[in-house]
Amino acid sequence: INAEYGTPRFDRNEECRLVVLVSASVRHFTRVLCLMKEFVAGGLAAMTASSFTHPIDLIKVRMLLHGEQQAGTAARLSIVGDVVRREGLLGLYRGLSAALMRQGLYSTTRFGFYDIIKQLLGESSTNRLPYYRKVVATMTGGSLAALVACPADMMLVRMQADGRLPVAHRRNYRNVVHGLYRVALDEGISAWYRGVGPLVTRGVLVTTAQFSTYDQVKEVLMESYDLDDSLKTHFLSSLCAGVVAATASTPCDVIKSRMMNSTAQGQHGNAGIKYTSSWHCLQSTVRIEGLRGLYKGFVPTYMRMAPQVIIMWACVEQYRKLFDRLFP
Repeated sequence: INAEYGTPRFDRNEECRLVVLVSASVRHFTRVLCLMKEFVAGGLAAMTASSFTHPIDLIKVRMLLHGEQQAGTAARLSIVGDVVRREGLLGLYRGLSAALMRQGLYSTTRFGFYDIIKQLLGESSTNRLPYYRKVVATMTGGSLAALVACPADMMLVRMQADGRLPVAHRRNYRNVVHGLYRVALDEGISAWYRGVGPLVTRGVLVTTAQFSTYDQVKEVLMESYDLDDSLKTHFLSSLCAGVVAATASTPCDVIKSRMMNSTAQGQHGNAGIKYTSSWHCLQSTVRIEGLRGLYKGFVPTYMRMAPQVIIMWACVEQYRKLFDRLFP
């Protein structure tokens, strides 16, 4: 200590070590902030998109459950009129709280981990990953996200399906939190993870199709067709990703929705339909309804998937730019 001024005095080595420590801390904080921006941008973008596409998602779930275990039944878009007539226009937004919670958990997780895994696999600003490595990143991120969001997804299916039942058989969950409490009380916490198998499979397929296809198409458009990183490029990339995602995921969506809407005692509102497992549900659906039964709801699935992907990716890009300005 300097006796004259009473202030600490460091030698050059200590000063160097202090500078290195501060620099390392700043780099670490910057990296964490960049990852957090990806998590938050992904979650906010998906919630924004879901707010617009929720009515289509509700119609999709109703069509997936329509004619369950009945041969020769086709789900038609006339279900839209039935919903509005029986439940009013607000009936199209039944289960919105569960949808927002699901997207907050699911998309935040998959966006964040997708970016982390890409960096672990060697991606940087100067090194683009090959397509197969992007697929590995999306499969991992999608499966982790599905596990995290399963309880909210189960509540979303049940709340959207409730209006199709007679009044006496409806569950009448007030919101997603009330629903989760009721399910835990009546069926046990394990019921939160009913249908987790097809949900994880769907998460892998949808995330792989949406993320890796979007990235790949965007790169091709920008490198081979000299398009700018603009809304037009985002729109075209999202359109392609939506087609692939809807085609790959609809069979899993059918099985997932039917499992989540059921209980250990049988399908809610129809105890005669009982599934012992996701595999049993798949076998029964194909045996009774045929392969077409696995693609019930394909049209609204794509009708939702396309705008969901377009709005989501457009919002992601805008949220990223916003966060870059706020946290340069």
